[in-house]
Amino acid sequence: MEDTNEEMSVLDLPELALECILERLPPGGLFSMASVCSSLRKRCVSDYLWERHMKQKWGRVIGPAAYREWKWFIATRRDYG
Repeated sequence: MEDTNEEMSVLDLPELALECILERLPPGGLFSMASVCSSLRKRCVSDYLWERHMKQKWGRVIGPAAYREWKWFIATRRDYG
């Protein structure tokens, strides 16, 4: 048995566990987690996490054409920075 007096960080969690936690956060929680550190920022701003929130909130309002336009905007934004 190890005697560890070190505190565990959320970044010490396995990738899958951290991903599952981030997937369950509401938009405000993702935004807050993104300000913790650069590693979490990179994860919390991923389109994968935000796409679900977009569909959930705006899915009935925006149609397929608007959704394709949004995906195009995200893709071109990546090309420029």
